[in-house]
Amino acid sequence: MRITKINKYYQDPGKSEEIELHIEPSRYTDDLDIFEPQNKKQLKKFIGDIKYLMRKSYEYRRLMKFLKTDKGLGICGVHPNISNDDGFSIEIHHTPFVAEDIIYTVLNKRYKCGEELKMGLIVEEIMLLHYMKLIGLYPLCETCHGYIHSDDNDLFIPLSKIYGEPGEFYKLYKEYMTDELRGKFETYLLLNQGYQIIEDNLPFALMKKYIYVNVNSDENMISTKRLTSFINETSN
Repeated sequence: MRITKINKYYQDPGKSEEIELHIEPSRYTDDLDIFEPQNKKQLKKFIGDIKYLMRKSYEYRRLMKFLKTDKGLGICGVHPNISNDDGFSIEIHHTPFVAEDIIYTVLNKRYKCGEELKMGLIVEEIMLLHYMKLIGLYPLCETCHGYIHSDDNDLFIPLSKIYGEPGEFYKLYKEYMTDELRGKFETYLLLNQGYQIIEDNLPFALMKKYIYVNVNSDENMISTKRLTSFINETSN
Protein backbone atom coordinates (compact mmCIF):
# COMPACT_ATOMS: atom_id res chain seq x y z
CA MET A 1 0.00 0.00 0.00
CA ARG A 2 1.33 3.49 -0.91
CA ILE A 3 1.59 6.07 1.87
CA THR A 4 1.10 9.56 0.50
CA LYS A 5 3.24 12.51 1.52
CA ILE A 6 5.60 10.27 3.48
CA ASN A 7 8.48 12.70 3.07
CA LYS A 8 7.18 15.04 5.75
CA TYR A 9 7.46 12.26 8.36
CA TYR A 10 10.99 11.37 7.39
CA GLN A 11 13.93 12.71 9.35
CA ASP A 12 17.55 12.21 8.45
CA PRO A 13 19.05 10.00 11.16
CA GLY A 14 22.42 11.49 10.52
CA LYS A 15 25.62 9.47 10.45
CA SER A 16 24.96 5.70 10.63
CA GLU A 17 27.15 3.05 12.20
CA GLU A 18 27.80 -0.49 11.07
CA ILE A 19 27.82 -3.26 13.66
CA GLU A 20 29.19 -6.75 12.98
CA LEU A 21 27.37 -9.68 14.60
CA HIS A 22 28.96 -13.12 14.61
CA ILE A 23 25.94 -15.42 14.84
CA GLU A 24 26.42 -19.15 14.45
CA PRO A 25 22.97 -20.80 14.26
CA SER A 26 24.39 -24.20 15.25
CA ARG A 27 25.36 -22.74 18.64
CA TYR A 28 21.80 -21.79 19.46
CA THR A 29 19.65 -24.44 17.77
CA ASP A 30 20.01 -26.98 20.58
CA ASP A 31 20.91 -24.65 23.42
CA LEU A 32 17.95 -25.70 25.57
CA ASP A 33 19.75 -26.89 28.73
CA ILE A 34 16.81 -29.25 29.20
CA PHE A 35 18.97 -31.82 30.96
CA GLU A 36 19.90 -29.43 33.74
CA PRO A 37 18.34 -30.39 37.13
CA GLN A 38 16.44 -27.11 37.36
CA ASN A 39 14.69 -27.77 34.05
CA LYS A 40 12.91 -31.05 34.86
CA LYS A 41 9.51 -29.62 33.96
CA GLN A 42 10.80 -28.36 30.64
CA LEU A 43 12.33 -31.76 29.87
CA LYS A 44 9.12 -33.58 30.83
CA LYS A 45 7.06 -31.31 28.57
CA PHE A 46 9.53 -31.74 25.70
CA ILE A 47 9.31 -35.53 26.03
CA GLY A 48 5.51 -35.31 26.16
CA ASP A 49 5.45 -33.24 22.97
CA ILE A 50 7.69 -35.75 21.19
CA LYS A 51 5.45 -38.62 22.34
CA TYR A 52 2.39 -36.84 20.96
CA LEU A 53 4.14 -36.16 17.64
CA MET A 54 5.28 -39.78 17.41
CA ARG A 55 1.79 -41.21 18.01
CA LYS A 56 0.27 -38.84 15.46
CA SER A 57 2.86 -39.61 12.79
CA TYR A 58 1.88 -41.49 9.64
CA GLU A 59 4.65 -44.04 10.22
CA TYR A 60 3.45 -44.87 13.73
CA ARG A 61 -0.20 -45.23 12.74
CA ARG A 62 0.70 -47.45 9.79
CA LEU A 63 2.91 -49.62 11.98
CA MET A 64 0.20 -50.08 14.61
CA LYS A 65 -2.30 -51.09 11.93
CA PHE A 66 0.17 -53.56 10.43
CA LEU A 67 0.97 -55.15 13.80
CA LYS A 68 -2.68 -55.61 14.66
CA THR A 69 -3.81 -56.95 11.29
CA ASP A 70 -0.75 -58.92 10.17
CA LYS A 71 1.31 -59.79 13.26
CA GLY A 72 -1.34 -60.97 15.69
CA LEU A 73 -1.17 -57.96 18.01
CA GLY A 74 -4.86 -57.25 17.61
CA ILE A 75 -5.72 -59.47 20.60
CA CYS A 76 -5.28 -58.49 24.26
CA GLY A 77 -2.36 -60.37 25.79
CA VAL A 78 -4.22 -60.79 29.07
CA HIS A 79 -7.76 -61.40 27.78
CA PRO A 80 -7.52 -63.37 24.51
CA ASN A 81 -11.29 -63.15 24.08
CA ILE A 82 -10.97 -59.39 23.52
CA SER A 83 -9.81 -58.47 20.04
CA ASN A 84 -9.98 -55.85 17.32
CA ASP A 85 -12.02 -58.19 15.17
CA ASP A 86 -14.78 -58.14 17.79
CA GLY A 87 -14.88 -54.35 17.84
CA PHE A 88 -12.75 -53.81 20.94
CA SER A 89 -9.97 -51.25 21.12
CA ILE A 90 -6.55 -52.89 21.40
CA GLU A 91 -3.66 -50.64 22.41
CA ILE A 92 0.03 -51.38 21.93
CA HIS A 93 2.04 -51.11 25.14
CA HIS A 94 5.78 -50.34 25.08
CA THR A 95 7.66 -52.73 27.38
CA PRO A 96 9.96 -53.21 29.25
CA PHE A 97 10.90 -49.66 28.22
CA VAL A 98 7.85 -47.42 28.12
CA ALA A 99 7.57 -44.69 25.48
CA GLU A 100 8.98 -42.02 27.84
CA ASP A 101 12.04 -44.21 28.58
CA ILE A 102 12.74 -44.61 24.87
CA ILE A 103 12.27 -40.94 24.08
CA TYR A 104 14.49 -39.80 26.95
CA THR A 105 17.24 -42.24 25.95
CA VAL A 106 17.23 -41.22 22.29
CA LEU A 107 17.07 -37.56 23.26
CA ASN A 108 19.99 -37.95 25.67
CA LYS A 109 22.02 -39.79 23.04
CA ARG A 110 21.46 -37.05 20.48
CA TYR A 111 22.28 -34.39 23.08
CA LYS A 112 25.56 -36.02 24.16
CA CYS A 113 26.60 -36.80 20.60
CA GLY A 114 25.99 -33.21 19.49
CA GLU A 115 23.15 -34.17 17.15
CA GLU A 116 20.20 -31.91 16.38
CA LEU A 117 17.34 -31.93 18.86
CA LYS A 118 14.62 -31.06 16.40
CA MET A 119 11.47 -32.97 17.29
CA GLY A 120 11.01 -34.28 13.77
CA LEU A 121 14.48 -35.82 13.72
CA ILE A 122 14.02 -37.36 17.17
CA VAL A 123 10.72 -38.94 16.12
CA GLU A 124 12.37 -40.18 12.92
CA GLU A 125 15.06 -42.01 14.91
CA ILE A 126 12.52 -43.48 17.34
CA MET A 127 10.34 -44.74 14.49
CA LEU A 128 13.39 -46.25 12.81
CA LEU A 129 13.99 -48.23 16.01
CA HIS A 130 10.36 -49.40 15.89
CA TYR A 131 10.67 -50.54 12.28
CA MET A 132 13.94 -52.34 13.07
CA LYS A 133 12.04 -54.29 15.79
CA LEU A 134 14.32 -52.98 18.54
CA ILE A 135 11.39 -51.73 20.64
CA GLY A 136 9.39 -54.14 22.82
CA LEU A 137 5.64 -54.07 22.17
CA TYR A 138 2.70 -55.93 23.74
CA PRO A 139 -1.05 -55.74 22.95
CA LEU A 140 -3.49 -54.81 25.72
CA CYS A 141 -7.14 -53.84 25.93
CA GLU A 142 -7.93 -50.38 27.30
CA THR A 143 -8.60 -51.67 30.83
CA CYS A 144 -5.37 -53.67 31.06
CA HIS A 145 -3.36 -50.85 29.52
CA GLY A 146 -4.71 -48.44 32.10
CA TYR A 147 -3.93 -50.96 34.86
CA ILE A 148 -0.35 -51.52 33.75
CA HIS A 149 0.33 -47.77 33.96
CA SER A 150 -1.25 -47.47 37.40
CA ASP A 151 0.44 -47.60 40.80
CA ASP A 152 -1.28 -50.96 41.44
CA ASN A 153 0.36 -52.63 38.46
CA ASP A 154 1.55 -56.17 39.17
CA LEU A 155 1.73 -57.50 35.63
CA PHE A 156 4.96 -59.14 34.50
CA ILE A 157 5.31 -59.73 30.76
CA PRO A 158 8.02 -62.30 29.88
CA LEU A 159 10.41 -61.30 27.12
CA SER A 160 9.36 -64.35 25.10
CA LYS A 161 5.83 -62.90 24.84
CA ILE A 162 6.99 -59.46 23.66
CA TYR A 163 7.10 -58.43 20.01
CA GLY A 164 10.53 -56.95 19.21
CA GLU A 165 14.03 -57.13 20.68
CA PRO A 166 14.29 -54.59 23.52
CA GLY A 167 17.51 -56.28 24.66
CA GLU A 168 19.21 -55.10 21.48
CA PHE A 169 17.95 -51.57 22.08
CA TYR A 170 19.48 -51.79 25.56
CA LYS A 171 22.85 -52.84 24.16
CA LEU A 172 22.91 -49.97 21.67
CA TYR A 173 21.71 -47.20 24.00
CA LYS A 174 22.77 -48.43 27.44
CA GLU A 175 25.36 -45.69 28.01
CA TYR A 176 22.74 -42.99 27.42
CA MET A 177 20.27 -44.34 29.96
CA THR A 178 19.97 -43.19 33.56
CA ASP A 179 21.23 -45.44 36.35
CA GLU A 180 17.60 -46.01 37.38
CA LEU A 181 16.63 -47.12 33.89
CA ARG A 182 19.58 -49.48 33.61
CA GLY A 183 18.72 -50.91 37.02
CA LYS A 184 15.11 -51.32 35.98
CA PHE A 185 16.06 -53.37 32.93
CA GLU A 186 18.66 -55.48 34.75
CA THR A 187 16.01 -56.36 37.35
CA TYR A 188 13.62 -57.21 34.54
CA LEU A 189 16.20 -59.57 33.03
CA LEU A 190 16.68 -61.33 36.36
CA LEU A 191 12.93 -61.80 36.76
CA ASN A 192 12.67 -63.05 33.20
CA GLN A 193 15.50 -65.52 33.80
CA GLY A 194 13.75 -66.81 36.90
CA TYR A 195 10.47 -67.07 35.04
CA GLN A 196 12.10 -69.02 32.22
CA ILE A 197 13.66 -71.51 34.64
CA ILE A 198 10.32 -72.03 36.35
CA GLU A 199 8.49 -72.38 33.04
CA ASP A 200 10.99 -74.97 31.82
CA ASN A 201 11.08 -77.06 34.99
CA LEU A 202 7.78 -76.81 36.88
CA PRO A 203 4.38 -78.27 36.05
CA PHE A 204 1.87 -75.64 34.93
CA ALA A 205 -0.36 -76.29 37.94
CA LEU A 206 2.49 -75.42 40.33
CA MET A 207 3.42 -72.37 38.30
CA LYS A 208 -0.16 -71.17 38.39
CA LYS A 209 -0.33 -71.55 42.16
CA TYR A 210 2.76 -69.48 42.84
CA ILE A 211 2.97 -67.05 39.96
CA TYR A 212 -0.42 -66.25 38.49
CA VAL A 213 -3.17 -63.99 39.71
CA ASN A 214 -6.71 -64.79 38.62
CA VAL A 215 -8.32 -61.85 36.81
CA ASN A 216 -11.69 -63.50 36.04
CA SER A 217 -10.86 -64.24 32.43
CA ASP A 218 -9.98 -67.19 30.23
CA GLU A 219 -6.33 -66.52 30.91
CA ASN A 220 -4.30 -65.45 33.92
CA MET A 221 -2.03 -62.54 34.72
CA ILE A 222 1.59 -63.09 35.73
CA SER A 223 2.24 -61.42 39.08
CA THR A 224 5.58 -59.66 39.46
CA LYS A 225 5.41 -59.83 43.26
CA ARG A 226 4.60 -63.53 43.35
CA LEU A 227 7.24 -64.29 40.75
CA THR A 228 9.86 -62.42 42.80
CA SER A 229 8.76 -64.18 45.99
CA PHE A 230 8.88 -67.61 44.39
CA ILE A 231 12.34 -67.02 42.88
CA ASN A 232 13.62 -65.95 46.31
CA GLU A 233 12.10 -69.03 47.94
CA THR A 234 13.64 -71.42 45.44
CA SER A 235 17.01 -69.63 45.60
CA ASN A 236 17.12 -70.00 49.38
